[in-house]
Amino acid sequence: MPRTRKRTILQLMFLLLLTSFIAACASTTPLPANITFFEPSPRISPKLAAFLGIWEGRWAQSQDVIIVVERIGNDYAEVIFSVGLLNAAGIIPEDIFYYVRADVISDSAIGWNTANGNRFIFEMRDGFNKIRGHFIESSTGAEITTDMKRANAAEFPGLKIHRYPYIEYIHPLKGKMEFVRDNNFCLRKAAKQSILLAYDVRRYKMWEEVDRCLRDDFGWTPLEKGFRPDRPALDSEVE
Repeated sequence: MPRTRKRTILQLMFLLLLTSFIAACASTTPLPANITFFEPSPRISPKLAAFLGIWEGRWAQSQDVIIVVERIGNDYAEVIFSVGLLNAAGIIPEDIFYYVRADVISDSAIGWNTANGNRFIFEMRDGFNKIRGHFIESSTGAEITTDMKRANAAEFPGLKIHRYPYIEYIHPLKGKMEFVRDNNFCLRKAAKQSILLAYDVRRYKMWEEVDRCLRDDFGWTPLEKGFRPDRPALDSEVE
């Protein structure tokens, strides 16, 4: 067989293999190796607390998207945003994820703006097991939506889940202002100690170091509030 013909056949076989690989991977979006969930305060609304977890959907029924809400408070949420893309040639998947600090828009919605002014909004639906996502393009106002459901952590091989309860601290001789001061000191100390770690590892390592620092270095006693009974269970919590 001539060498040029053999090379052409091999190239065709490679393209067919690559195409089948893309089709098999089209429904995947990347996540970091570690996800850390921080239990919400019992003082925030149940709809906001229900955001905690992994959510998956598709923009306009075509582009895969995942959001992971690791932490949520009365005015902010810490989110991992993951989307599956194709490059300009439409051949090689370019999957990306990034961390974002979202704003709490209402007692049932969070959102954020991108650097170029686009807007993401996610609204909790009735039943606490579905959210509606909105992407609003800044220059035209065009909007696409996605209906998202809770994802099972078991769908992501190798993913490690770290969960920490909501904790308040008390001290026999100190008050709120002293706690803020001590907590800020412990945060700076933990940040220095974990600066060389990957960001997804830093998140839980810093929490553990801050907790240890408050207890051992400053004498704060934790009052563990546990896990909210009104929050839907994460899939990783279900036996």
